[in-house]
Amino acid sequence: MEAVEAPAANGEEDEDIELQLEKFKESLKPEARRFTWLHTGIPGSIFISTKLEDPMQLAHAIMTAPDLEPPQAMIRLIPIAVSCKAFQENIVRAVGELVAKFPSEPALRFRVHIKSRYNSSFSKDSVMEGILEVVRSHHPNWVPTYQNYTHSLLVEVLKTTCCLSFLGDYEELCKYNLVELGKVAKTPAPPDHTT
Repeated sequence: MEAVEAPAANGEEDEDIELQLEKFKESLKPEARRFTWLHTGIPGSIFISTKLEDPMQLAHAIMTAPDLEPPQAMIRLIPIAVSCKAFQENIVRAVGELVAKFPSEPALRFRVHIKSRYNSSFSKDSVMEGILEVVRSHHPNWVPTYQNYTHSLLVEVLKTTCCLSFLGDYEELCKYNLVELGKVAKTPAPPDHTT
């Protein structure tokens, strides 16, 4: 009777199995998504987090698209540059960090838009004073105004979170209202009767 040799344990086969196992584990992990929906707890309001470097640029490209169709389920698309807790100290600190990123333009005119939803303890007046003070400390030549402004500082408070944006074309783009912007894009120009 001949002796049958058992197959030699091959290290390569073990490595192949381990590699296949690692690949399988990697395939089970959720993909790193560019956009993630976050629950706000506020009816009619969602927050989409993104891995993009500059979400302001994406929102501006959507708003200025020549073939913008009014959406059926979404009204406004507000790009958020910074978010923080909805306490005065946190908001003022975040505004300081936000406006420090912008170059000091001579006599830039801006308006602060504050909107609060589902937060009864939020005081707009005291936050406004803090915001104006921190903006003056970073850019003494910027002028806060309610009329004839070129930029808008948006302060959107959603429950306990504050979302901040500094937009240069807020009014021109119908306050980032997609429905109104779509209507403006579809409105034909009046005929020229000068001839």
